Amino acid sequence: MTHAGQPGSESLLRDTERTCAVAQRTKQVIFASQGVLVDRKLCRKRTRALAIFFAAFVLLGVTPLVWWTFDTVIAGEHPGELSSQIALWFATLCPALIASVLVAGWLRDEK
Repeated sequence: MTHAGQPGSESLLRDTERTCAVAQRTKQVIFASQGVLVDRKLCRKRTRALAIFFAAFVLLGVTPLVWWTFDTVIAGEHPGELSSQIALWFATLCPALIASVLVAGWLRDEK
């Protein structure tokens, strides 16, 4: 064992300083990696929550529309009536618009 002022103590001090520096860098890398993992987990949770929200929105928005369309078409009894035609166009265009917004959002996220 060497003591301060004895030969070899400087090299031991340098080795200790290098070991501390390596340990500090390793600690920083581990904490940075942990931060990235936490961010990814939060992103997955946020994505899942948005998907559930939009699925519920589409379900709750489209179901009354489908009900109204069938009620209007059946009540009219003639597909050629103006109210039946408007109901069918409305029932076709609203889900198409919702689908196009969803596709545009997915394409934007992929870029």
